[in-house]
Amino acid sequence: MNPQNTEVTVKQTKNFETITRAESSSLLGAVFLGILGEFPGGSTLSSVISWKNDKSQAEQLDAKLHEINAEFHAFKKEIEDKVCKILESRLIMPHMHLFGLALETGKYYYKQNEMRELFANLIAKLFDIEMYKVLHPAYIEVIKQLSPLDAKILSEFRPKTPQRMAMTVSSIKRYIEKDGKRIRVDSDNNEIEDLDEAPQLITLTDENSQLMGYNFPKTIKPLVSYYVLDKISNKGTLLQGNVIKTGATEDISLISSSITNLSRLGLIEIDLNMQGSVDGSKEDIYKPFSEKPLLPDWKELSVHPLLKAITVKDVPTNYDEIERTKKLEIKKGIAQLTQFGDHFISACVIESEFTRE
Repeated sequence: MNPQNTEVTVKQTKNFETITRAESSSLLGAVFLGILGEFPGGSTLSSVISWKNDKSQAEQLDAKLHEINAEFHAFKKEIEDKVCKILESRLIMPHMHLFGLALETGKYYYKQNEMRELFANLIAKLFDIEMYKVLHPAYIEVIKQLSPLDAKILSEFRPKTPQRMAMTVSSIKRYIEKDGKRIRVDSDNNEIEDLDEAPQLITLTDENSQLMGYNFPKTIKPLVSYYVLDKISNKGTLLQGNVIKTGATEDISLISSSITNLSRLGLIEIDLNMQGSVDGSKEDIYKPFSEKPLLPDWKELSVHPLLKAITVKDVPTNYDEIERTKKLEIKKGIAQLTQFGDHFISACVIESEFTRE
């Protein structure tokens, strides 16, 4: 730590109670001892001792208690190991309203590895004075509303290992026909003035990512939505929205649900008025979306009863007729972290930012 950072830390410490590594371990031990006095569901051990009257039930209970005890000790050790990586000069007594809420909620996820790690990271960060600026009480509720798949996909927006990135993002002009005139509109089809300016080109790298308004390392991911359009009217039906390429799964319906949820929680933002391309490369980053496994079987889906029910006109059931009258439209956009999402990842996903590196 350089002298300037030391000075900042000393000033920050005045608002916190510093503790030693031994004291942090004792605090975690005492808290988990209290947690072990209860089942995660809230039933105290004393309330189930009567089960011992039946030998088979007693054996089942003993096995369950042993399993819970082992899982909670593993959760406690996971947190202790993370706290041990924090420089002792940065250790503080965590604010108990956050510490208590995180532990109380986290104990229900002791068997779900991905979610348990999120809580373990968050709880450990509460001991680090230099991480308090990115901590927020809402993170607890956010974790509760994430699935393991959501957590995996979110982590891909900011990898744990540094990555070189250079991508150009260009704005997209959208037009509609109105009263015989070509009118420029935004993504919600609201009319806007067409200044006939050139497409906006912004190159994002590790050094100048602040050009987009954020000053943090991030990954911009190409995103698409699939539509089935009528070739004559050009009106269409959304087939699958908010699809990205991810290493977590190839099921586009699951990907769509996760991306939609991450956007709902304010962790990522979706922009269908921007498109990305890799600098210095002819690679089409949207090509995977026009190929299997990401490309949906739109002809088959077009005759699905649910799709029939939500379209104005009957969908023809003949595949040749479908191909003659319908077409697949892939609407391109991008997905990227918000500032809130970046802070959430720093607090709950990435461990290396508070270690002794």
